[in-house]
Amino acid sequence: MRCSLFAKLIFSALVAGLTVFSSAKVSAEEVQHVVLISVDGLAASYLNDPKAELPTLRMLAKLGTQAEGMITTFPSVTWPSHTSLITGTTAAKHGVIGNSVFDRRAGRELVYIGDPELEKADAIKVPTLYDVAHAAGLKCGSVIWPCCNGAKSLDWVIPDSNKQAIHDKYTTPGFVGELKQVGIDISELGKWGWDKKHSSPRDDLYTRVALHLLEKHQANLILLHLITPDGVEHAYGPHTPEAYKAVAEADTNVKRIWDALQKPPFAGKSVLFVTSDHGFAPIEKLIRPNVEFKRLGLIETDDK
Repeated sequence: MRCSLFAKLIFSALVAGLTVFSSAKVSAEEVQHVVLISVDGLAASYLNDPKAELPTLRMLAKLGTQAEGMITTFPSVTWPSHTSLITGTTAAKHGVIGNSVFDRRAGRELVYIGDPELEKADAIKVPTLYDVAHAAGLKCGSVIWPCCNGAKSLDWVIPDSNKQAIHDKYTTPGFVGELKQVGIDISELGKWGWDKKHSSPRDDLYTRVALHLLEKHQANLILLHLITPDGVEHAYGPHTPEAYKAVAEADTNVKRIWDALQKPPFAGKSVLFVTSDHGFAPIEKLIRPNVEFKRLGLIETDDK
């Protein structure tokens, strides 16, 4: 009964509007382990792009279930989208309405991206998948999933932050040392920042952490956020040589998780979901209307 409820919770949330590839070929009653991977910035258009080397994702789409379309959040950015993924609700309901917003009452910007201000309980206004799974006695882990800092329903957490102080404060106590013993060093992730030159080694580490949670702890729910395509596409745009390399790396990391799920004791008892939060559109021109407004004398500017 517990595993049946678990699988139904996952499916009900994910079909609430976000594109998903699922490896599900097992009944709900058999599911004991679910891995949810979000590949940040991976648009569905890559699947039909012959230049994109995505053998694993295409295999999963063929082998399992593929959504035909998606409705992402508005704005289609990382923090609201990932919160919709694990709540099955819109931003209007779960409360994370942007990577940052202007708080009119406080008269300042409230930043969500990187989780520098709010803990999970203050940011998310509705129950999450891991809240319900944890209440059912299941073990849950989050590997840089947004809005998870301080979440009491997560047994393992690595923050999605570019600040070392946030990692030091919110990474699950003892987890850094445990991982170090098996050759996975996450002790200075915050110092790496979000520079795209560190994206590939970061995603390698994140995948290794997810595999550790699966193989060492047999976690029932693992949330894994892969970030390389997002950073690369911000810098170079979509469907560029750099972007193709990034999505191919993401596909390889997905394969590492998939291969682990095909082995005992996970084979026949696991489901892998792969999704994304948003894609990118190519930009050819940047228009700054205030420049022309100033030239025409319609606005005045100061040193700020």
